[in-house]
Amino acid sequence: MLRTQTLTSFGFFLLLVASYCTAATNTTCTPLPSDVPINQEAGRGGPLIVNLGLESGEELPFMLDTGAPVTTIDKSLEPKLGKRFGTTNILSLSDKQSCGIYAAPKLYLNGTPLLIASNIITRNSSRPNFRIMGILGMDCLGHYCLQLDFEAGKLRFLDPERTDSPDLGQPFPIAFWAGYPIIHRPGFVGARTNVMIDVGCNIDGLIPARDIKAFAVLASERQWSGQTYTNLLVAAVDHVNVLGLRFLARHLVTLNFPKRVMFLKPVRPGPLPEDRSLTSSRLGDLQSPVQYLECLRNRNQLPGCFPYEPCDIYFEARSPASSKPLRSLTLEFRRTGDSTRFYCKLQRKSETTPWTLKKCWETEPRP
Repeated sequence: MLRTQTLTSFGFFLLLVASYCTAATNTTCTPLPSDVPINQEAGRGGPLIVNLGLESGEELPFMLDTGAPVTTIDKSLEPKLGKRFGTTNILSLSDKQSCGIYAAPKLYLNGTPLLIASNIITRNSSRPNFRIMGILGMDCLGHYCLQLDFEAGKLRFLDPERTDSPDLGQPFPIAFWAGYPIIHRPGFVGARTNVMIDVGCNIDGLIPARDIKAFAVLASERQWSGQTYTNLLVAAVDHVNVLGLRFLARHLVTLNFPKRVMFLKPVRPGPLPEDRSLTSSRLGDLQSPVQYLECLRNRNQLPGCFPYEPCDIYFEARSPASSKPLRSLTLEFRRTGDSTRFYCKLQRKSETTPWTLKKCWETEPRP
């Protein structure tokens, strides 16, 4: 997810054009790209990446991000973009960058030119473990009806006038706020009802930090819009409520932005096979502490207070910064319908050393 902070006056005008161009989209004669393979990591803790071509014939990996109102391209390509029109600051969940505004180059997907705003923003596009040279945002994606079929491993561009089939699943009307697509539904945790559709979020969702006293939650089971889902990974952020790619990947997803509707057809209650979201570098390694406690439990080396039945796990850390390995971690276990809380405090000397259990305790239910 991206958002702008400050702009030069001319840059502000350019960004407004980019952010709100979807409102005036005319897709009647828009050529549609052919099907694109979905990369193996997408929906399993990694981003959704497509290769886009430039007029020179060079191909570059771009991440699809419905949580970005504008398209960005890597700063290393600035010498190829010509004159800079202005500057802006871009805020993401992990950093703040000073960026340039340039005339947008033509971008092609499978040889088909993509509709895009007339201007583009440059920023550092790097991601841990992935080569990404740009982010394809809503100024482009808002022109199209996208279908994400994770079972077939295909990204399809559909005719937006022909997506009224009941086979597509449950419809969710889409509204736009400052260029971001949202639906009016509660999130997985808490009761907030404006939820952003963000395929640039690699986990199941995001929630405002004030709603939970943790930096991440692994929910064993949740009901959402009439369906039951399991093993949901949700992270805390400053201000936003989000449905992410790991959750969407449990469905056949049709995002008809021109008609302002999303269809979800459930395929599986849990995450995709070979999911690696708990080892995501942005959250830190959450897999190893969970596996460590499971190992202790299987050896009967945990106190009797430890809950054996499914429960939600809240991850609390002293330094939850995504750029630093976790060395001290408290896990809180909550069971549905039980106000008792169970805690395990873990520590390790470094990222490469094993976890050790320092303390395990419980709090009594409130009267």
